[in-house]
Amino acid sequence: YGYRTPRSMRNQENWDKAQRISAIKMIQISLVTGSLSFLLGISDRSETFVAIFSLVISLLGLAYLFYVTEKKLKSS
Repeated sequence: YGYRTPRSMRNQENWDKAQRISAIKMIQISLVTGSLSFLLGISDRSETFVAIFSLVISLLGLAYLFYVTEKKLKSS
């Protein structure tokens, strides 16, 4: 696992910073996604709704991961 984009591979400092930031964000996103999916899973919602909702939350989390990491790399 790792965060590999042209900006993160520009130099060693960017690489180290990107790996540190993205790892923290991935853990945070996983906790939020897992918690929401669990709560929806024990509710009376249909399995299809839970699956689609979980997918959407995961994709939004991924977009957030790239946005935050790239923004911090750009500012350095």
